[in-house]
Amino acid sequence: MEVSFERDGSVLIARPHGRVEGLAAATTLQKALEDALRPTDAALILDFESLVYISSAGLRAVAILRNRTHATRMNFVLCSLSKPVQDLFASSGFDNLVRVVDTLDNARWAVAEQF
Repeated sequence: MEVSFERDGSVLIARPHGRVEGLAAATTLQKALEDALRPTDAALILDFESLVYISSAGLRAVAILRNRTHATRMNFVLCSLSKPVQDLFASSGFDNLVRVVDTLDNARWAVAEQF
């Protein structure tokens, strides 16, 4: 699992690639995101277009990031979930915990409307 980053002003866009499978990969994802976030960031978008699989440990990492961004009033949006990942988010109730939109463009719009 690798993560690439892009900045769009005060918005950090993170793109995990591959599989977030097990505790080690989830910890790697969480640490990479925490290290990339800046105190001046207004939003975090997780673009899951290249994410093939996410385990329950990966869901936990997403929940921790959601709580940290929520505590600092940072916008947090997920986008471009594959059907299997989308189904997992829906069945676990995570789609009620975080805002999920279908495309990166819609994610950019979603965080912009909250500024």
